[in-house]
Amino acid sequence: MVRTVAATIAEELAEFLVNVKYQDFPSAVVHQAKRCILDYLGATIKGSESKAGRIAIALAESLSGPQESTLIGVGRKVSSPNAALANGMMGHAMQIDDGHRYAQGHPGTTVIPAALAVAEQQNSGGRDLIKATILGYEVFVRVGVAVNPSHNSRGFHPTGTLGAFGSTVAAGILAGLSKNQMANALGSAGSLASGLMEYISDGSMSKYLIPGNAAKNGVLAAFLARDGFSGPHLVFEGKKGFFKAFSDKHDPKALTDGLPKTGSGLAQQYKITECYIKPYPVCGHAIPTIDAVLKLLRKQPVKPDDIERVRIRTYALALDESDDPSPKTTTSATLSLQYTTAATLIFGRLTPDEMTEEMLFDPTIRDLMKKIDVILDPELDKLMPKKRSAIVELKMKDGSFRKARQDSPKGQPENPLTDDELREKFYALVTHTLGRKRAEEIDAKVSRLEDIRSARELAECFGP
Repeated sequence: MVRTVAATIAEELAEFLVNVKYQDFPSAVVHQAKRCILDYLGATIKGSESKAGRIAIALAESLSGPQESTLIGVGRKVSSPNAALANGMMGHAMQIDDGHRYAQGHPGTTVIPAALAVAEQQNSGGRDLIKATILGYEVFVRVGVAVNPSHNSRGFHPTGTLGAFGSTVAAGILAGLSKNQMANALGSAGSLASGLMEYISDGSMSKYLIPGNAAKNGVLAAFLARDGFSGPHLVFEGKKGFFKAFSDKHDPKALTDGLPKTGSGLAQQYKITECYIKPYPVCGHAIPTIDAVLKLLRKQPVKPDDIERVRIRTYALALDESDDPSPKTTTSATLSLQYTTAATLIFGRLTPDEMTEEMLFDPTIRDLMKKIDVILDPELDKLMPKKRSAIVELKMKDGSFRKARQDSPKGQPENPLTDDELREKFYALVTHTLGRKRAEEIDAKVSRLEDIRSARELAECFGP
């Protein structure tokens, strides 16, 4: 009798990944992938103007290597790992990139820069780029659901750790890895997974390094595996594996249970459809509060001088990551409930223009911030992570009270940005940097990405 050895989680994932065909994806999943790519490009092009973005570009260009993959926003080429590094950093620099509330991370700015860099290098078609994006998101989210919330609570930045796996898958698909090579690549990705959330303490720019590093490491892991480099196939469930090293409580079944079945025309659910797309350049935990503020303002305009006190009721994770009454950097400002709320009340909107260094210490914003209290609401906390909710209460100097609640933040799957709203966001982010004509070219190419024979056609639009 022949005894069979059970496949490891990495091997089971690899079996699924290498057998998926583009025809397996429902049209709605393909459409969502194109939405995520367009959204990522908007965030990255705008991010190329930021201080962190300029540093990332200069670093990538200073490192040696073939000129094979494009730096988004400037159009110049560097090696594919370095392009993934810089483009991943720029994609997160404006805090307006997509996310997943259960995985507690940002897949787009890790998966897509790796996919774009390798697709351009390999001269891959648009369908291969879409496929790599969908499958990279799939693994990113599944690993995140398996280890969170414990993983996040221990101080890891899930974008970096999960991103190492997601970007490896995206790069590996485009590099044409076999099942064994993909399992090896995932094994190496586990050794490259990193990222700490200590940037919260001082608002440092290392927050933006985390996704860039993950994107670059995914390219490295995939290329190493392609060339015969081995990695531990027990990377997830092993005695010294990712689960035990990175979380106190984990669910291994989350990685492989309910994997979409391959086969043309099957209407399966892919994790990319669960991601949210941000309407504002802030931490995702601030979005329900901003929505509630805008509800109040739509009902009745407010003059900052007429406000006596502002109370924000929210959930524990938002309090932990976004309660900052005195942010010292623009990074901190994007996280701060006090800053983002005050800016929204004053300007009636929240765009990158309100999140600049020049605005950071604006006296009107700072004065209003002093009137804002952020407290834990146990009832809202019970709704997490299914719902990210917030209640904003205004006490006016005339003695009146105003109140608004948001339970389905704008951009979440339950309340998504429409295609028109997503395009409006894209053009608002891109036009200043590249001009309207170039923005329209990118939009047009992404909208028909499945028909593009070479990813290089898209990359040609990434510069002025």
